[in-house]
Amino acid sequence: MTILGYGRVSSPGQQLRLQRDALAKAGVEKMFEDVGSGRKFSRPGLSALFGHMREGDTLIIYRLDRLGRSQKDLIDLVDRITKAGIKIISLHEKLDTDTAVGRLMLQFFAMMAEFEVNLLSERTKAGLEAAKAKGVKSGRRRKLDADKIKQARKMLKIAPLAVVATKLKVSRWTLQRALAEAAPADPGQADITDFVK
Repeated sequence: MTILGYGRVSSPGQQLRLQRDALAKAGVEKMFEDVGSGRKFSRPGLSALFGHMREGDTLIIYRLDRLGRSQKDLIDLVDRITKAGIKIISLHEKLDTDTAVGRLMLQFFAMMAEFEVNLLSERTKAGLEAAKAKGVKSGRRRKLDADKIKQARKMLKIAPLAVVATKLKVSRWTLQRALAEAAPADPGQADITDFVK
């Protein structure tokens, strides 16, 4: 049975020393660390920790938020770790998964994470409905506005569609769709069907 430690800071400018010192004082024998924040950064230290953990080991962290980057991420990781038979101790929260109070705290965090996800979903739906009622269109912003479409139509009089798309830095398909969805061209302007064979 090994006492493992995990530390993380959000940016290279921050120091891991505080976490290292606290974990060493708590008896950590082997330390794993990561630097980075956000959902997409890789965590080689955490991956190495998972590769090293064995049933009966203890994982000590300085604070719960050092382990997970969101409540959901934290709950998923804690669940995975405890199901593998590893005890978790968080020094800051005084949480120990071997105690009834520690397990109760984890259940509370799990409920709060689910509540947070549901609340966010409801807010997003309400926001979209309110925007729709005001006539606001949602979705990705168009790459070609009215001026660019006008410019494209003028260019299509003298150049093929593929060349015009390249000049406007969009795909052929994007240009075709934008021209098709836009208001009809003025009389005498080139029509897209003249150039798409």
